[in-house]
Amino acid sequence: MIGMGRSVVSKPGYSRETNAVIISNIQTLLPAKNASFELLDALITGLEELKKAALPVIVFATTSNPAALHPSIAKQFAETITLDLPIPKQRTQLLQWLLESTELPLSAELDIVGQRCHAYTLGDLTALCHAAISRARARVQTSGERRLENEDFEASYSEIQVAASQHNYDVTRMETVKWTDIGGHEAVKALLHESVVWFYQNSDAFQKLGISPGKGVLLYGPPGTGKTLLGKAVASESGANFLSISIADLIKGEVGESEKAIAHTFRTARRCSPCVVFIDELEALFSRHDQMGEVGKKLFSQLVLEIDALDWRTAHVVLLCATNHPGSLDPSLLRAGRIDRLIAVSPPSRTERADILRAVSTHMRLHKDVDLKDIAARTRGKTGADLRELVRRASLAALARLGMESKVCRKRTEFQVIPLSAKYTDTHVSCFPLLLSESARLGSV
Repeated sequence: MIGMGRSVVSKPGYSRETNAVIISNIQTLLPAKNASFELLDALITGLEELKKAALPVIVFATTSNPAALHPSIAKQFAETITLDLPIPKQRTQLLQWLLESTELPLSAELDIVGQRCHAYTLGDLTALCHAAISRARARVQTSGERRLENEDFEASYSEIQVAASQHNYDVTRMETVKWTDIGGHEAVKALLHESVVWFYQNSDAFQKLGISPGKGVLLYGPPGTGKTLLGKAVASESGANFLSISIADLIKGEVGESEKAIAHTFRTARRCSPCVVFIDELEALFSRHDQMGEVGKKLFSQLVLEIDALDWRTAHVVLLCATNHPGSLDPSLLRAGRIDRLIAVSPPSRTERADILRAVSTHMRLHKDVDLKDIAARTRGKTGADLRELVRRASLAALARLGMESKVCRKRTEFQVIPLSAKYTDTHVSCFPLLLSESARLGSV
């Protein structure tokens, strides 16, 4: 078998026209560890003989994990081409191409479908189109409607196993979140739009003017105020990929692996550019330098190196972080050129609480006696998460009152304001002006 492989590669018996040899998933044939030396030698010798013979043959190899490929065989290929994940605009174009030959009239809004297909590869989009077409054809047999609709795609999302999350991209399926889905926080939305979305939507114009965006943005405020939701909305509104990293993803048991995890995260972000990297609970790992252990200091240094290496001209990557305790962060991390845009996400005001309640209950049936403004007035100090939980409990109370078979309609009595969490004030950020002045003093760190 090995001799046959050597013969096929070294003496292909092709005509004088250019021919191509494609080796799919070459890392399974020649892995970095425990590769067959006979097979490795046969393939290397065959490729070298092809070069010497100057035959019109091009050898292509594909891999989903270059790190898993034996380094000796990787050196035999003159070029390495990286196929990144498509951004929403590209996904829409791919969907249009995939559906060109379908016999069903298209009434689905492919822009919306493309936005929903976060982290989908071409193979994932192909599987999604096949599933949607199958549903549309089944509907033709039952109702006679011959068209491909948004509902066909909606029902097919759950059937798709996103390939990107299985091949070391570390990207996950993300719900599409728009500014309109988030009640209140108008000032925060405006600042995020100015800090991130503007640059993604008008990157060519800013590049001509020689303007680069900030590398990092920090959202700080108490738990439940919607920091993660705002991060997803930034990615959706800007059309960028969203890479969410938890502290658990960065902590590894082996020495040096945690630093590699951080480097891999930013390398992935560059490959998926444009990309928003979101790190929640930043203070859990990157606290003040004098409070860190040896491992923490190494991770901090690696993070700073990666942030400093970000270059908007080569990769459109923005780091978006969230913390509940801004005073615990090291000031050198917040200096200009790193995470230099600081945005407070405070508990919502009375008007904002009413907006949040309207956004959360958009798709619910409310009784005419439900006054959301009155509920907002009675929930002073509550966060967005508290208000969402209040609506959920009211729904359960209405369900218990009416039974499972009835159309649930929430009444005013179901919205009894139950203590959901402690009330928050602005005292949690009282130390922040001092932190900012210290960060400015350490601007050269």
